[in-house]
Amino acid sequence: MVAQKVGHLHLLDALVVARQNLAHASNVSFHLGSVGDMPVDDNSLDFTFSHQVPDTRAAIRAIATKLKVGAPFLAYLCYALDNRSWRYRAIWRFSKLFR
Repeated sequence: MVAQKVGHLHLLDALVVARQNLAHASNVSFHLGSVGDMPVDDNSLDFTFSHQVPDTRAAIRAIATKLKVGAPFLAYLCYALDNRSWRYRAIWRFSKLFR
């Protein structure tokens, strides 16, 4: 969906499914590595999307250097409820009805 709408798409640690789905796309580069050593120039990206990185703060700092000024950065953050009480988890689940 994205590859056909951009000049070039860089995917870092892309899943096997993404590689299969985008095998035909000539404007896609797959990179293996960490977010801290992305093989793209600073201030060169028009948009970034981050999903489930191990160190959120470090990822935001690293990605911010790669983005052009004013470019959007979408981060998908996960929140574990494992260390919360059963009451907190119940309220959280109940609140999902209204979101």
